[in-house]
Amino acid sequence: MSDAPTPLFNGDNIDTKQPVYVTEGEWDAMMMVQQGYVNTVSVPMGADSFPTEVFDQLVVCGKIYLLYDSDVAGQRGAKLAAERLGPERCWYIQLPVKDSNEFFLTHSKADFEALLQEAKRIAEPTVLSLND
Repeated sequence: MSDAPTPLFNGDNIDTKQPVYVTEGEWDAMMMVQQGYVNTVSVPMGADSFPTEVFDQLVVCGKIYLLYDSDVAGQRGAKLAAERLGPERCWYIQLPVKDSNEFFLTHSKADFEALLQEAKRIAEPTVLSLND
């Protein structure tokens, strides 16, 4: 079934004018939505996948927060996503646990907001805005 489309989970609800949160798994996206982060999507087929449909849906967005799993595969997937989408728009949130689902089982929304303030770019952009 290589011809089957691979859209973002919850991709029909993206508001491109608001920050978008991208998780590695559907359960993680659902937990984020339950916590009030309704502009959350999940990549299909895990961290190492970044199909054209995903790129097409996210490339039109402004600020993108990458909340991939904290393991090596997740970090590699977040880096791939940032490289494809442009590091100037992608911010990585380093979770102290495996994923956002586990995070909200053991932490508060205030704890997550603190992580948002600490979010960093994966790599420095090669093209800067005039303000930068």
